[in-house]
Amino acid sequence: GYPTLALIEAIMTIANSNYEEWHSANPDNSYLDFEGNEIKKISKKFSNVIKYIREVSNITSLSTKDGNKLLCREIEKIKVENFRGLKNFSIDLEDELSLIVGKNNVGKTSVIEILNKFLNKNTIESEDFNIEYVKELESHIKDKDYEFNNQGIKLIIFIRYGENDNLSNISRFLTTLDVENNYIILDFEYFLNKENFDNLKTDFNKFIEKKNNKDFEYFFKHNYKKYFKTIKRSLEYDIEKKEENQEIYIDIENDKEINNLINMKYISAKRAVDNK
Repeated sequence: GYPTLALIEAIMTIANSNYEEWHSANPDNSYLDFEGNEIKKISKKFSNVIKYIREVSNITSLSTKDGNKLLCREIEKIKVENFRGLKNFSIDLEDELSLIVGKNNVGKTSVIEILNKFLNKNTIESEDFNIEYVKELESHIKDKDYEFNNQGIKLIIFIRYGENDNLSNISRFLTTLDVENNYIILDFEYFLNKENFDNLKTDFNKFIEKKNNKDFEYFFKHNYKKYFKTIKRSLEYDIEKKEENQEIYIDIENDKEINNLINMKYISAKRAVDNK
């Protein structure tokens, strides 16, 4: 039930990363006017994309809603902190199809990439840390009066479930028995706790004492894995405030349980990106 043109333009963007910038500058032009048009190659090169679109269409045709009643779970919102260009970011998703549109290097890929990193167990690299966050961390280390709080890269996914959902896949994540609260909040963090912050501070001071000509950015890039650890939790949803409650949570240790709840398919357009 998706507009044909919207799907074509989504595929064109995957086929050529310059398409969306061209389309923004030429909103009245047809995709056929795009110089470097690869529409004839798409059916072969991006057959998986078309396959996924068909799968999504089939799932949607089952109807996730009966009137105003939700039958199957859906992702309503995503929050991101300190990941690449996304310092403090959130996005509300549509019921069926959400398209993220913008110029190059504004963070569209980062939204998908952080989901891929945490849901598909890919490694967090030093380049994934937001530049401003790394600078703030350096200033905290040098500030003797800084009062530490847990920090790092964070992804929070707001999932609302419905009557037809399999409770065996959901019960593990429930933090309340309130029947009016039908939200699951997944919290993924690559975080630095107080103990590791102190260790990082001590190790960096030793590094400086050796009169290295390298700065904190160099030290951080080569040593961050010693101090940051991944945690996965299910947080309570505060119905009144309509936000996550960090104080009440359940630790998640089994990735299979997460895969039973949410599954992600990701096709990457290979190109260099800037963390700006």
